[in-house]
Amino acid sequence: MTKSEAEAVLLRVCMNELELGLTAHFWERARMRLPGFGRQHAYAMIRSGRVRGKPVKHETHHNHTVKV
Repeated sequence: MTKSEAEAVLLRVCMNELELGLTAHFWERARMRLPGFGRQHAYAMIRSGRVRGKPVKHETHHNHTVKV
């Protein structure tokens, strides 16, 4: 997956065409750093943020990690 492909996927997430997948680890870290952080905050961050670097492929989980 390229950076532009990741941006296209995130755009589809923001348009409610795809559901955002957030792991338990994500929620643990987010709530530790930002108490009260919820799904609406994650979507707001994706809508206003930019993809940083290249997506990282995870062979074991068959997905990609994207930093926004």
